[in-house]
Amino acid sequence: MPLTPLPTDPIERERFVRGLVAAKAAAVGGFNSFAERPHVENDLQYMAKFGFTPPGGRQQVRALFVDFGRFADTDEGWDDNPKVAFIYQMRLVMAEMKAPYTQALSDAFAGAIVGLREAFRAGRDFGYPEELYYYRLEQVGTATTAQDPFLGIVGWIANFTLRVEVEPAC
Repeated sequence: MPLTPLPTDPIERERFVRGLVAAKAAAVGGFNSFAERPHVENDLQYMAKFGFTPPGGRQQVRALFVDFGRFADTDEGWDDNPKVAFIYQMRLVMAEMKAPYTQALSDAFAGAIVGLREAFRAGRDFGYPEELYYYRLEQVGTATTAQDPFLGIVGWIANFTLRVEVEPAC
């Protein structure tokens, strides 16, 4: 099946690439991955978007957010249309709805981090070898337990960055 062509509009191109990053992360499994911040109006919508209940386990929140962090022009391409690097910030959050946290959640969190690392080690072009190339996923700092400002819940949090270089649209 042929791939969808990359958009030529720069804003749509970035949004498309961000979606590819989120989809690759989602393939790891065990959490919901978001390229855009979803809007929720009540607890039912909150759990529908972010909730996860492992077999025989307690309700949990498991989410990975992919945000555009910044861009950096490279020395490749043309002076008026260089190759650009999109730098994405990713945040993985996992929490149980009720304390105390279980070892199963800690294991799932560690597994998700390792799974993300493995997923982003191979296939460095999202299927677009002539137009995209991403570098190694990097974990920023140490995973910690803290309150996530978007989800409003205390849980395990890990932050990552990913650099994706994009050929200029002709």
